[in-house]
Amino acid sequence: MKEQYAKPDKAFHQGDASGRPMDFFAPVVAAERLNPRFKILNAEPRYSPARGVMDAMMRFYKDLDGNFVEQFQTTAFDARLWELYIFATFTELGYARLPDLAVPDFIFSGLNGSIGIEATSANPPDKPPKDRDQLIAYMENYVPIKLATVLNRKLEKNDWEIPEMEGVPYVLAVQDFHTFGAMHMVTTAMTEYVYGRREKVDENGDIKIEWIDEHVWENRLEKSGFFNLPDAENISAVIVNPQGTLPKFNRIGYLAEFGNRRVQMVRSGLARIEGKPQPFLHKCMILVTRRAGRKAWSSFTILAHALSCLSR
Repeated sequence: MKEQYAKPDKAFHQGDASGRPMDFFAPVVAAERLNPRFKILNAEPRYSPARGVMDAMMRFYKDLDGNFVEQFQTTAFDARLWELYIFATFTELGYARLPDLAVPDFIFSGLNGSIGIEATSANPPDKPPKDRDQLIAYMENYVPIKLATVLNRKLEKNDWEIPEMEGVPYVLAVQDFHTFGAMHMVTTAMTEYVYGRREKVDENGDIKIEWIDEHVWENRLEKSGFFNLPDAENISAVIVNPQGTLPKFNRIGYLAEFGNRRVQMVRSGLARIEGKPQPFLHKCMILVTRRAGRKAWSSFTILAHALSCLSR
């Protein structure tokens, strides 16, 4: 082992990779075209842990569409970041990506079988109302309509019909970037829309099921219950993760000791306290340190399984 350890890196090159590895960060367009969030990621020390973990990932990521880097740096930064998150999650879970196949976005294969995943996202610009009652209506109607638009668009593509998908579960992975903080709404809005049902707590603390017929916002209307739509029996599940965002890359990169070690991270939010008839929330802050232990890419992932999907 000592003899092998002493050898230079090039002694272990297998010679089975052609061409140069991908580089997410070397600009491929003029500076004025760069996405503002990409410029922050690429330049600011506070995001150096995210850059470090992405730099390691890009050696293994194949640009099957031929435009990943250009879109990551410009008009589709959020959507391409979501694809990187899906890649990282399933790689961590022990799956390998089927090479040289651009449709769907991913076909992963592992010891438990294979899975096809099409990644999509709801994108800006939109701003939620500030009034509380209007915000609740916005979350219960507008956000599901926004998500329905991207899901229905993928449903029309019939990607499950390609030969490589024969006998393989087909899953849609959706992230919501339509406005700042949209991730706070995506889990509830998505699960309510795909199942056409809503859970509410009554004055006694009991959970009541409310079936949803449609979502209406201004002049827009969308039938609820995505899994009940024609052809939706070909969709095995829908995945969302409100934390599949840039801060996730930053935290995991930091815990893996990438980036500037002078960076400090603090997570803040609301903690749900169980054990009472009606759970309540309280504010909390957590300092991110290595003592917190390893964090999984898949944490906080929600998988909404289609109970009526075809056997795949």
